[in-house]
Amino acid sequence: MKKLAVVLVLVALAALLVGGCTPKSDPWEPEIGRDPIETYRIAPGDVLRIEGGKNPELSRDEARIDEEGFVNLLFLGKVKAAGKTKSELERDIADAYKEGGHFTDPQVSVTVLTLFYFVDGQVRQRGRKMYVRQITLFQAIIDAGGFTEYGNRAKVRVLRPQPGKKPLVFVINCKPIMTGAAADNFVVRPNDTIYVPRGY
Repeated sequence: MKKLAVVLVLVALAALLVGGCTPKSDPWEPEIGRDPIETYRIAPGDVLRIEGGKNPELSRDEARIDEEGFVNLLFLGKVKAAGKTKSELERDIADAYKEGGHFTDPQVSVTVLTLFYFVDGQVRQRGRKMYVRQITLFQAIIDAGGFTEYGNRAKVRVLRPQPGKKPLVFVINCKPIMTGAAADNFVVRPNDTIYVPRGY
């Protein structure tokens, strides 16, 4: 009976958040060390900030990836960007400038400006947040102003889209994190939605 009750609770939580979602079996799988910013692969429509270091003329505040996956850069024209990580694109741009004889030691830094996550429910600052660094679940809640007095700290939900698949649903108890009894080791990823339900 106890096992059946647990299953029913999980199914109900998933149904409340989004129809057809399936909860992950182990929501506390450690993910620290896998930085989503470093593993993210650039896609058409993404907007990049490119910094040229000691060659500021290479810098672009906003460089959009076109539908074919290319970014237009000074001296180089179109450079393939889609499908690459930021580190791979930084290396390819630097190599292209060196091989073309434009710069001897270009230092290129790429930031993806179109990575976001979302925080909703019983937090003080709801809405879309730019993903600029690796961030854990509790850090994301703190950055959103923290829980309201009505926030259910024991049943924080994270909805994680999966291309071509049903989204994952995580239900996480933040109370042990707040007391120091558990590590804050759940890494938020771009496009995650964090939802803090109302407690009763």
